[in-house]
Amino acid sequence: MFCCLANRFFVTIGALIAGQPLKIAVQSGMSLSQIGEFSFIIATLGLSLNVTSNFLYPVAVCCVSDHYIYITIRMIRSSEGVYKHLESALPQSWKNLLSRYSIDAQHITEISDWNRVLRSYFVNVIVFSVIIIAMIILSTRYISPLSCGVWMA
Repeated sequence: MFCCLANRFFVTIGALIAGQPLKIAVQSGMSLSQIGEFSFIIATLGLSLNVTSNFLYPVAVCCVSDHYIYITIRMIRSSEGVYKHLESALPQSWKNLLSRYSIDAQHITEISDWNRVLRSYFVNVIVFSVIIIAMIILSTRYISPLSCGVWMA
């Protein structure tokens, strides 16, 4: 039980640090909190040590999978209520801080994307300018003297 609560908490905190709004962070935490793989490992270990029968392993895995699917669906559905409760419990200064941080994180992403676009255009302009200048120089030096005799005749 503690492990699931810790997972919810840390996924929510991680999403907030990544710049997501509080609602998306809570939804992420509620949807990624279930750990059913550990029970599969225990069932496999019991099968390999001949503690359980071959019949019991698929039944246990199926029951655990169904249980965690049901719990995860319920958690995702309850994420809206958890978000509303958390939003009403947080002080206004914290909500403003989280909102400002999320907006600033999105703004940084937009600025870095815009800088990347401008840099790629600048590199393209430089590369194509060098190619065009090289073609002009090469054509005036090597191709023009060859064609002078043909055009004059």
